[in-house]
Amino acid sequence: MIFDEKSPAAVALSISSVKHYKGLDIGSSVVVVVVVVVVVVVVVVVVVVVVVVVVVVDVVVVVVVVAVAAPVAVAAVAVLL
Repeated sequence: MIFDEKSPAAVALSISSVKHYKGLDIGSSVVVVVVVVVVVVVVVVVVVVVVVVVVVVDVVVVVVVVAVAAPVAVAAVAVLL
């Protein structure tokens, strides 16, 4: 049998393959969008967690330094006076 590009079977096959391709394309683009959104959300969460941890550590360090330095400063001033 000679395959004729204009035969009804060939036309139906090409239409179904185009529909399948478009469906696959739409599906894969949705997957890509979902993956990108998930990656962006994960990166944002990691950045926020890192910033919060850095800020908390900085505050703790400042509080400890002030708590240690204040009595030392008071003692130094008392000695100088």
